[in-house]
Formats: sequence, C-alpha cells, structure tokens
Amino acid sequence: MSVEPLRQKAQEIWTANFTDGPYSNLIQADYLISKSSHTYSDILKAPKTLTTAVPNAALQDDNSIAFKRTWATAAGRCTAFCIRIVRRLQEYDSPAFDFKFYDLRGHRVARCMKTGILIDSSSAVGVLVLKDGADWVRLEEEESNPKWKWDGGESKFKTERGLKVSAEPLTVQQCMTQCLSEVRDRFEPLCLFRSFSNNHAHFHGMLKWVPAKHHLVLIQDLATKKTTTITFDRAKGTTSTEKACKDAVTHFISQYGGPEGEKQWKFGQVDHRAVDVHEKIWETAKALWGFPYISQQQF
Repeated sequence: MSVEPLRQKAQEIWTANFTDGPYSNLIQADYLISKSSHTYSDILKAPKTLTTAVPNAALQDDNSIAFKRTWATAAGRCTAFCIRIVRRLQEYDSPAFDFKFYDLRGHRVARCMKTGILIDSSSAVGVLVLKDGADWVRLEEEESNPKWKWDGGESKFKTERGLKVSAEPLTVQQCMTQCLSEVRDRFEPLCLFRSFSNNHAHFHGMLKWVPAKHHLVLIQDLATKKTTTITFDRAKGTTSTEKACKDAVTHFISQYGGPEGEKQWKFGQVDHRAVDVHEKIWETAKALWGFPYISQQQF
C-alpha cells in the first residue's frame, strides 16, 4: 500500500487534534494534585511538595482512568498529542502502522516503523515522513528552522539549540511518566492557544500561572512577549478588581486566543477542561492570597 493515503489520513487526524485542544498542562496539573493527596491550596503554597508526593514509581504503576485522561483529553502537551493521534490511526488501520515513541530530551515524538510517518506537535506543517537514512527534513528553507531525520535506528531532531537524539523507544506509560514528571517538577500551569490554516501551524496567546509570585500572566504573543500580569494580593485586590481581571481573561482569549481559542478553552468533558482547572486555581489563589488586580500591562 502506498504511504501517501496513510500520510493524508495522519495529516487529517493531526490537524483535528491540533485545533481541538490547546497546548496545555492544566489537565496534567489537576491529575498530579489529586494523585498527591494534597489540596490545591497545599500545592499552590508549596509546589515542590509534588515532587516528593508523586514519585515516578507512582506514575509508572498507575492504570487509572484519571491517568488515561492525562493524554486522552484534547488539552495536553506534546506527549498526549502523539498518543492520541497514534491511537486514532491504529483504530483506522492497525496493520498498516507500527508506531514507536521517543523522548528527545523533554520532547516526545512518535514514528511509524512501516511508513516513516512522524507525529510531532512542534511541526509547523503537520505530519512528516522520515525514511531510514534519508536526508534531513526541514520545514522551510532557512537553516535556523528545525529539522528531523531518522538514521540507523535513531530519531534525530535538530534546532538552533542543538541536536536531540533518541534510539530507545518508550511505552505509553513511560512517555506519560516522563511528561508528568516535567509538569510536576516545574509546576506552572499554562494554556497556549493554537490553530492550523493554509497548511501551517500558528501559535497565539498563552495564559500561565506562576504560583511562586502569586501571578497569572497573559502573554499576547510568544515572540513579542507583551503581557498582562494579574496579581493576587489581599492588600490591593477587591471584588471590583477581580471583575476587571476576569473580564481581562475573557477579552484575552477572544482577542489573542486565535480562531480556535474560545473553543479550545472549553473543549471536552465538563470538569476536565482547561477552563475548569484554571477556575480551580483561581478560586484557590483568591482564598490564599486575596482578590486579584491587574498589576502590569504591556501594549
């Protein structure tokens, strides 16, 4: 069977997954807090508690529905993105595919051993086909752009920051354990909105919680880094400033979330959406530190 029909199907599923949900660790953050047996309040006060409360061994042995939700939900990171697409392709035509997962030092990808199809959420054009021993595949002509290669049984990914190589395939459980450990060890829940049009991926605004500073940061654009900072502060915040902050978040998603932002924010099952976890953090932050106010705006 020709690879092209399979590549087209993979592209269709890649695009649907890319636009359905944002790049986000909010669902993973919620899982980790629940797994830790601590409260949201405990973790916002001392995020490092998660590292000892949820060791890797506890993640590796977890077969619960809650663990599955960390990759099955549309809002996820690179690992969840790959797993969802691979599962869909296996449902479509299992004999045609043989995907292996690889960790490239903090970034997970999946490659099909039969077709060479590569699933990578950081690709600007969707799926790629990496034949064994072929030349580097670059998305655009500029030398600085990321490029991929499969050579001698190794998955290779090269950017301006260096070369990432992985030869040892991982199981889904191992992939998600690695992903969750990264979220756990740097606990800053975030949501980056994205879209796909004209055969190209686009990234838009990002909301990012910084518990150590009692901040919620609204980043309009990853390139310019223009931000609005919301600070939870008992001395300066009021019910009126909280309303202004909530309005600012709503406006931010509408204005800087891209064409899919409002959908991605609320996509999925109620109580397991990006917005639901965000609201839990908001209410906890308010109880801990006081009402929020807009402490900084850059235009």
